[in-house]
Amino acid sequence: MMNGKLARVNDAVDRAPARAVGLGYVKPLDGLRALAVGLVVVLHAGFVLSPRGSLLRGGFVGVDVFLVLSGFLITSLLLSEHAATNRISLPAFYLRRAVRLLPALALFVLFHVVYAVATRRSLRLEAQSAIAIVFYASNVVQSLHWTMPVELSHTWSLSLEEQFYVLWPGGLLLLLRLTRSARPVPLAIYVGIATAVCARFITWQVQGYPAAYMLLYSRADSLLAGAALAFVWHRGCLPRRHVRAAGWVGLAVVLAAAVWVDGTNETLFYTSFIFVALASTAMIAAVLDGRWAMNRVLALRPMVAVGRVSYGLYLWHVAVFVLVERSFGSQSSAVQIVIALVGSAAATAASWFLVERRFLVLKHRWAPSRLQADQRSNWVGESTTLLSPFATETHPQL
Repeated sequence: MMNGKLARVNDAVDRAPARAVGLGYVKPLDGLRALAVGLVVVLHAGFVLSPRGSLLRGGFVGVDVFLVLSGFLITSLLLSEHAATNRISLPAFYLRRAVRLLPALALFVLFHVVYAVATRRSLRLEAQSAIAIVFYASNVVQSLHWTMPVELSHTWSLSLEEQFYVLWPGGLLLLLRLTRSARPVPLAIYVGIATAVCARFITWQVQGYPAAYMLLYSRADSLLAGAALAFVWHRGCLPRRHVRAAGWVGLAVVLAAAVWVDGTNETLFYTSFIFVALASTAMIAAVLDGRWAMNRVLALRPMVAVGRVSYGLYLWHVAVFVLVERSFGSQSSAVQIVIALVGSAAATAASWFLVERRFLVLKHRWAPSRLQADQRSNWVGESTTLLSPFATETHPQL
């Protein structure tokens, strides 16, 4: 009899939605960041340093995991601010983004320009590329087939995200004012996802690569999938039944895509993005559920540490790989990869401790003044807890 009652209680818990007051800091989400950047780093290591190519031909799907995470986290913070203050301060939001992103990016671009001058490269090309990156237009100029140094080409995704950051807060505020529906996710977000998928297909047919791969309107489905999950979480409608199973399916889809999807099959290449976005959304939902066994792996200190410094690692790793290949090209691929990984770790650590951490303490100055205590403490906590990527205290994901 007791076993029957316990079974009914467990079943009721599984059916009940998760009630969310505020997102707070979820360590396994940093672990997901580590997984995402790891896929990208392995992909680029193979392309640059190995004559046999990368073991993960589809490691670029790590970018899609990043995009879904960004859409989810940014929307979660904005929804929390709106719930607490009945408004969204656009100037404060943009200032927080600038403080978080621009200093490290400026250091990276400056280093590359100095290196280009020292090695007597085309200053015109370098100047054009630097301007495009600093003004977050790297994806646009590359979609027009403008030449960009290989060390800088991966900045297209940073430009795409920043363009979303510029447009989405105002769009979200308008959506919240116009929408009074009780449904967990506004219909407009579903329409946006479907529109992005259609836009990618049309752009692929008309312009091909790289426009269909790099432009915001053709990749917004990943960002909006994360935004949709943020609405579900914020409104306490995350279903607990089957969410862990969905997380495992999502992880399997992402890893399978990383191994088997590449650019040789264009149909598979362009159709895989929406499935990877949905798979990434399922993984994030499973993390938020709190009972997913994979959370234990994602919350390991090395995973969390890599996730916290993933921005710097993403910025620097390609440049380091190219420099190693040019300086140690006579060495074996294994030796080059070891040197490149050590160099990338050193560059990432320098970016974190010398630049990123110092500016992160300023972000709380533009935090909304009337947030709930737990959300406010997350923002303010950055100034005292982000002393190390291995810190375990509370701070926000972004």
